[in-house]
Amino acid sequence: MLAPLMAYHLIVLLFPDLRQSYMRLQRGEINKDVFLVMLATIFISTLALIGWCWLLKPDLSIYFGQIPNMPLILIPLAGLAFSVLNAVMEEFVFRGIIMNGASNAFKTSTISVLFQAVAFGLFHYHGGFPNGIIGASLTFVYGVLLGYIRNKSQGMMAPIVTHIFADLVLFSILITFVNMSTR
Repeated sequence: MLAPLMAYHLIVLLFPDLRQSYMRLQRGEINKDVFLVMLATIFISTLALIGWCWLLKPDLSIYFGQIPNMPLILIPLAGLAFSVLNAVMEEFVFRGIIMNGASNAFKTSTISVLFQAVAFGLFHYHGGFPNGIIGASLTFVYGVLLGYIRNKSQGMMAPIVTHIFADLVLFSILITFVNMSTR
């Protein structure tokens, strides 16, 4: 995720005409309506992630190697750091760069939301969490919701905060399964 972000910033620096899309990566506003959509999305995504694990029982061992061996006291900090960094990077790539580009190309917010959601789902298909066709489908729906939140809030803060909560749930699920598998 870091490579596309760095490439994007370099390209914007080299081509001043592209700075128009760069300016759309503003903070935005979290009003009552946006906050309610954020809460609903957090609730739905939490249920979807837990349901995906509980009903489908995917092989989560492929993710265990990504969790470093650390003292118990550091696990919450690691979870928070992962959640913030992953959410910021994915939001800037998908709801920032890709959605801005699609919005400029297609001149309609509906197509830009769907375009970035398809890219987000495909990105999670192979190695993302959740993965596979069902995981990619769930991630597509989540991407639509995050795109809607981005449009409604007119900025990046609301989708980033919403995404952080999903990543905290994801990290909690993985830590729970790691602990269960080492018993």
